[in-house]
Amino acid sequence: MYAVSSYIHEQISAQFEEYDHELKLNGKKKTTLVIFLLTLPCMISHIAKPEIIVDGFVACGMLDDATKTCPDMNQILVTCHRNITLDEHNLCCKKFEELYKLHLDQGHVPNDVYEEIGFPQDENIAGEKVRRPAAITQESYQRAKCLSHPYQKLLRKQVEENLEAKEHAKRVSFVVKYQKVLHMNVLYETCVLTRMNDLHHGNFDDVSVVELKSSKKQDQSGYRGLFIVVCSTHLMNTLRPITSGQIRVE
Repeated sequence: MYAVSSYIHEQISAQFEEYDHELKLNGKKKTTLVIFLLTLPCMISHIAKPEIIVDGFVACGMLDDATKTCPDMNQILVTCHRNITLDEHNLCCKKFEELYKLHLDQGHVPNDVYEEIGFPQDENIAGEKVRRPAAITQESYQRAKCLSHPYQKLLRKQVEENLEAKEHAKRVSFVVKYQKVLHMNVLYETCVLTRMNDLHHGNFDDVSVVELKSSKKQDQSGYRGLFIVVCSTHLMNTLRPITSGQIRVE
């Protein structure tokens, strides 16, 4: 046995040495891991013994102590952190079949069902009543349930589909929003290019006297100043409905 353990120890140590440049472990950590891996098979073989596993199920009432084939209701009630009244015990016996059938159908008994039947609410450490209305989106807060039940799988799938639908709607909204922006940019560009074309061909019919005077003061060398003033004025007139709130791009 010692020879086998020594051989395994050497093999594990050799593997650590091979990947030492990637693991970058100090000597103490490396030695601890080698010893852990060396004793792991023995630990697994010990804790996986049937009697040890069964004892845990018996302790929580999942199996009865005599036949070890069915749950023990009294042992399950013993796991409660407070004393159970006779009325509560009788209520458990009376509603057991109903709750069991619901659990078989859905893999979980919602908290609302317990309250409707008459079971008292949980209490925190301060003695205050605490409700646990956790739904499928808060499974970690729910009471005991069968995670692999088809009904619970269906609920989780519905949650995923709802999230995907919301994400898709968000992407569509994003695309529509920027399509509006691109469309408005095209309109602005068309307006400016149209004005530039008019000025290039000497069409000043809709140019005001103020613009002509302003152009003459700004630039005496030709039409460059007139072009800048008219284009700026026309662009501001185009943008005014948006800045005043008449047209909103969202």
